[in-house]
Amino acid sequence: MNTISKKTISYKAFKENLQPTLKNLDSSYKNAWNYVSFLNNPIAKEQILYECSQGETFSGIPKLIFDIMSKKSSFIHIICLKKKFIDDFKEKYNFPNVVLVSHGSKEYFKNVAVSKYLVSDHYMMSNFSKRPEQNYLFTGDMSMVPSSSYDKKIQFDMRHCLQADAILSFHKQYKEDI
Repeated sequence: MNTISKKTISYKAFKENLQPTLKNLDSSYKNAWNYVSFLNNPIAKEQILYECSQGETFSGIPKLIFDIMSKKSSFIHIICLKKKFIDDFKEKYNFPNVVLVSHGSKEYFKNVAVSKYLVSDHYMMSNFSKRPEQNYLFTGDMSMVPSSSYDKKIQFDMRHCLQADAILSFHKQYKEDI
C-alpha cells in the first residue's frame, strides 16, 4: 500500500520561493499580498491613519479631526498622500508624531492594516477589510464628486459604510442615501 507523506515548508521558505513570482505580478496583486501579509502584525493602539480622496489632498473632515487630535502627543498620526504631494506637505506637517506615507506604497498597506483608528472620506482599497480591533470613521465627503459620478461613488462607499464604526458627513443627500 502506498502512503502519502506530508511535506511541510516554513513560511520563510515559502515567501523566499514566491518572491521571484511576486516581482512579475501586476501591481494590484502585489498590493493585495502586502496588505494581507501585514494583517498578522499587532494593532498600533495609539496610531490614527487619515486618508482623503485616496491621497489626492488632505482636507475636509479628516483634516479637521487631525487638527484636533494632533494636539494629543501620545498618538502617531499617519497622513496618506499620493507620492507627488508628499514634498508639498513635508514642511507643513514636520512634527515628531506625524508620518506622511505614499498612498499605495508598502508602508501605506502596513499602516492601513495596523492602525487602531482609520479616518477616511473616500472608499479604501478594494481588498480592505476592517479588523475587529480597529475603529473606522467614514466621513463620505461628497463636496468634490460631480453629479454624474454620484451613483458610482455611493456603490463603492456602501461597502465601506458597512464596515465603518461611525459615519459622519455634512452632505444631507449623501447621508440619506447611505
